[in-house]
Amino acid sequence: MATTDQTSNSQGVDPDQDPTPAMDEQSSTAPGLPLNSHVSAQSIDRKGLDAHEYDIDPDQSASEVQDVITCDVCIIGGGASGTYAAIRLCDMGKSVVVVEKQGRLGGPTETYFDPATKETAEIGVVVWHDLPVVRDYFARFDIPLAKASFATPGVSTIHADLRSGRIVDDYRSASPNAALATYGAQLARYPYLEAGFDIPYPVSPDLLLPFGEFVEKHGIDAVMHTVFGYAQGIGDLLRVPTIYVMKLFGLDVLRNLRVGFLATERHYNGEIYEKARLKLAGDVLLNSEVVKVDRETEEHATVLVKSPSGPKLVKASTLLITIPPKPKNLHGFDLDDTERSLFSHFTNATYYSALIRDSGIPDTVRIRNTGADTAYNLPILPGAYYFAPTGIPGLHHVKYGSPVEMSDEQVKADMLRRLSG
Repeated sequence: MATTDQTSNSQGVDPDQDPTPAMDEQSSTAPGLPLNSHVSAQSIDRKGLDAHEYDIDPDQSASEVQDVITCDVCIIGGGASGTYAAIRLCDMGKSVVVVEKQGRLGGPTETYFDPATKETAEIGVVVWHDLPVVRDYFARFDIPLAKASFATPGVSTIHADLRSGRIVDDYRSASPNAALATYGAQLARYPYLEAGFDIPYPVSPDLLLPFGEFVEKHGIDAVMHTVFGYAQGIGDLLRVPTIYVMKLFGLDVLRNLRVGFLATERHYNGEIYEKARLKLAGDVLLNSEVVKVDRETEEHATVLVKSPSGPKLVKASTLLITIPPKPKNLHGFDLDDTERSLFSHFTNATYYSALIRDSGIPDTVRIRNTGADTAYNLPILPGAYYFAPTGIPGLHHVKYGSPVEMSDEQVKADMLRRLSG
């Protein structure tokens, strides 16, 4: 089960999708982007934690750790939700510690700085929903926002089946307006999906249908390309249960298609996390991993952390877990049988965002992966969604999805293979 953050649009936005008419009614490189590679890809799904790789003993006694931190809330994960929670809790007078595996906050939000042009390109999160909580959050750090524009004047789209390189000349997409209105009426039957997974029982049979069957049942074929363009990273769209599609492409997405998404005026989405990092200062442990969690005492939980400055023991009244709750991510946690059983059922598709330089694609051309002989002309995954110009000469965005987890190297190799084919 993949989860999405309510304050950001971490799924990709197809540059071929113009949100305005969709209804009637994303001198240095960013961290993790190797300069010696023509393709850089990052998976949104975090890698698992493996205790045997640590240079501290996971069975180490708490009394042996010299650096002890006491706080109200220990937050595991410094992505969008973890960082926002930390800032809100601090503003409410609570003490926090954030444990983040990467060397920065922000999770999949990553901005590339081109050393030659000084221009930026967003590798990960592209836009935010226009919500009061988003506007207040950015205003708190004096970061101006503006309506996002998806206009790409002078750029033409080529529809190609990247399995074979065949140009799909006969591709045509119908207006989605009427179908989106019908889809919106169906979404309105399940308003609780916007807030979480507190779902009434019995669950509506429609929510359990594979999305392809749901679309066919309600006669909304024309919605498919819009949903596919905005719900990237969900995996095989036709087979995913409708409930997960509605969670990712829900009522607030439809509203933002009408009113417009938000982007930063300075074209630097990572700025919010840099300023949050400065605000939190020493309360953030970067490049750090949880080795062991003990929740047995009533007064506090203890978290043994491996950090660059040595082992630390965090004693917190409350634990807030913002990483995907899958067993591979929770190695060292004192999970009981119920938790372990529940979390073992969680699965995810994977979504990769990359930049490719000197691909041979003209700066005025966008290639959209289009199935030549598939239902709704949807491309077969694993595969790229599209290659699109960034506005920086010689540099293209690539978005890539897979129903199963792949290594970064596998994804890079497949991107290059499809380009050369």
